[in-house]
Amino acid sequence: MVQLANDFRVLALTAGAPRTPEGWLKYGFAVRADPEEAPPKAFAEAYTLQKTSHMPDNPAVARFWEQNRPCPLIPRTMAS
Repeated sequence: MVQLANDFRVLALTAGAPRTPEGWLKYGFAVRADPEEAPPKAFAEAYTLQKTSHMPDNPAVARFWEQNRPCPLIPRTMAS
């Protein structure tokens, strides 16, 4: 966890989750007025990104998003 410098009187943190099998390292960020609330939020974001980032590599998940794209402006980057 690293405290980020800022010009405001709030705590800004970044926290890293361990590397995934694909070698990706995820970072979560949090800015909170209460210093006790920032670390859990930063870690929760990092771990959520870690858990969901591998999903586009799964062909079943890629097909789901191709069929259920809510917005036509979202590019078709997840091919099965």
